[in-house]
Amino acid sequence: MSRTVAFQAGLLLSYSIGESSKADKYLEMVKNWQEFRFGVTVPDEILERMKVERSDWHLDREGDRWKLSEMVIRDYDMRYTDQKQTIIHKESGTSTDLPWAGDGTSHVSNIIIDRGSTDKATDPVTEPAHFRIRVGSPAEKGQLYGISFGGGWGGGAYLSFDVTANAGEYLEYFGGTALYRYDKDYNLIEKIEGRGRECVVDGSNIKGGSVRYTLSNDDLAMSLRYIRTLRTYEF
Repeated sequence: MSRTVAFQAGLLLSYSIGESSKADKYLEMVKNWQEFRFGVTVPDEILERMKVERSDWHLDREGDRWKLSEMVIRDYDMRYTDQKQTIIHKESGTSTDLPWAGDGTSHVSNIIIDRGSTDKATDPVTEPAHFRIRVGSPAEKGQLYGISFGGGWGGGAYLSFDVTANAGEYLEYFGGTALYRYDKDYNLIEKIEGRGRECVVDGSNIKGGSVRYTLSNDDLAMSLRYIRTLRTYEF
């Protein structure tokens, strides 16, 4: 949608959403982008950035005001079998920040690295972390049991959740201390309150973090999308 603004171009939209709860949001998004295109004069410098193929932009509207944000989106393939570890009972001398895991439980810890932007003129935004996790595909079998988000390298959990998600479902974290679970069509199933503190991405350009979870099926293909604001313009 951002490229329709960058090139002052129309679009032909054809889609099938099935039972998705996002139908109204998609149509509202199209409406907002087109009203922004016809109603706002965007500086040439920003338009040139918007013309870059595969650049990512987000548009918010508050009354008559617009906020245009350039985003960094990273996709991670979180394979389980290559990184799984066995949790030993705490009394045996090995501690764990996964309170739902019992003796001998296999789990995985994935390190997420965000290198942000190489543009030294960029002033990175400090904001709540935003993760979207896909728990395999609907055709697969298996479940995820519990998940935690940590900061730094090998540090303790910032925030952990007692959640069970089936193959094909989604988990999304928008900040705060809650995690949202969605079905395969992105209809909300439940909101889960976590234990710990909010995960915040500060203004540093390089961030490291960890995502830990337990799976019932080692072959369940997990993926994570990490979304971060690079810079914001107001109109």
